[in-house]
Amino acid sequence: MDTGHLMNCCTELRSQSEGAAYISAMLDRHGGLGAMIRGVHFHQSLSGRYVKRHTGRLPEQWPEEFRQRFAVNYDHILRIDQHQP
Repeated sequence: MDTGHLMNCCTELRSQSEGAAYISAMLDRHGGLGAMIRGVHFHQSLSGRYVKRHTGRLPEQWPEEFRQRFAVNYDHILRIDQHQP
């Protein structure tokens, strides 16, 4: 289970304690599936505000060159999937 990816499912989370409560609630909601968890990628990702501001929008200045576009996309992904301790 990847805790940061699970936290990314709720764009309303603003704090570590809200994230922990959300993860706990999702584990409770899915009952017996929790017993199937064999490993945990334990980190936080509280990117909801960023996701709300950028969903459905492309950058205003879209690079022509592939590597530059890749860099723009990779930066965007890292702002969503933050991997914070």
